[in-house]
Amino acid sequence: MAQVKIKDLVKKYPGDVVAVKEINLDIEDKEFLVLVGPSGCGKTTTLRMVAGLEEITSGEIWIGDRLVNEVEPKDRDIAMVFQNYALYPHMNVYENLAFGLRLRRFPRAEIDRRVKEAAEILSIGGLLKRKTKELSGGQKQRVALGRAIVRNPAVFLMDEPLSNLDAKLRVQMRTEISKLHQRVATTFIYVTHDQVEAMTMGHRIVVMNNGVIMQAASPQELYDHPRNKFVAGFIGSPPMNFMQGQLEDSGGGFHFVGTGFRFHMPEAFNNECRNAVGRELFLGMRPEDIHVGSEYEQQFPEMQYRTQVELVEPLGAEQHVLLATDIDPIVARVPPDLRVRPGDNITVTLAPNKLHVFDGETEEAYF
Repeated sequence: MAQVKIKDLVKKYPGDVVAVKEINLDIEDKEFLVLVGPSGCGKTTTLRMVAGLEEITSGEIWIGDRLVNEVEPKDRDIAMVFQNYALYPHMNVYENLAFGLRLRRFPRAEIDRRVKEAAEILSIGGLLKRKTKELSGGQKQRVALGRAIVRNPAVFLMDEPLSNLDAKLRVQMRTEISKLHQRVATTFIYVTHDQVEAMTMGHRIVVMNNGVIMQAASPQELYDHPRNKFVAGFIGSPPMNFMQGQLEDSGGGFHFVGTGFRFHMPEAFNNECRNAVGRELFLGMRPEDIHVGSEYEQQFPEMQYRTQVELVEPLGAEQHVLLATDIDPIVARVPPDLRVRPGDNITVTLAPNKLHVFDGETEEAYF
């Protein structure tokens, strides 16, 4: 078992292309840490540098108490699970699981014990004699995980291991990997571009963009208190909505004013609002915090505006309603029995204590 420490890590490619920009990260022993972000954000490059598969431009990587910058991948006490499984098609499942141990000249009895133990953990005991080409995508992924387990590594590294699976299998394998982490009690570093995977699996999530860590926090902390507009818009499904405007001091409180709307800000935010008067801002709200219905209109009349329904997406347990604005449509998550249709003019009410305000220039959060 091991901690992983990343200090001032930089990766540059020819032509002054900077893929990773001086990131610092401490990953605790037995933590399940997820690196998430859009394509090209530097998450896979970071993982590959930890694995030793990508050369470091500058900085340090420590696994346990060892500086591993110059250590070969095979000697880092890590195991990596790839997106494309990387199985040997001419071998059966048992041989795939045993291959790495045979290269390291483990005794035959120890190899057999480890392979069967991994097969039991992953429920693939009945597949050991099958060739990998005879397996489904989910079964291949279990074998890839099993090949990592048999090594008993200090750190598991996973690079988008579920991206080749269909939606149902992805959900199933998310659960299996989380259960695997609990059972083997080892440090996991997991890369994905899917924020739902990140939210459901990670103890802590590192959101990256353009080679920089935007925020590292628990899933709930990221959702409730995003540090900037990028994190707010990336975490959540559907993502946070934004409306552009300015704060005005009306003497009797503060109002957020934009084209076609004027909202009274809660008194609890007065100190923060005072520092932001006159600046260009973004008002952020989660889809579930945009309400339709008379009880909300009566309770928060100062947080309403009229708009038109553009599209309704029924999802069984809820509906997503796209509402027109002068810039981009916003999305409200509403109950399935709410009767609205495209073209309807409706009143929506924002939950006042769930608002987020971001600076229009820096995009950092005010509150």
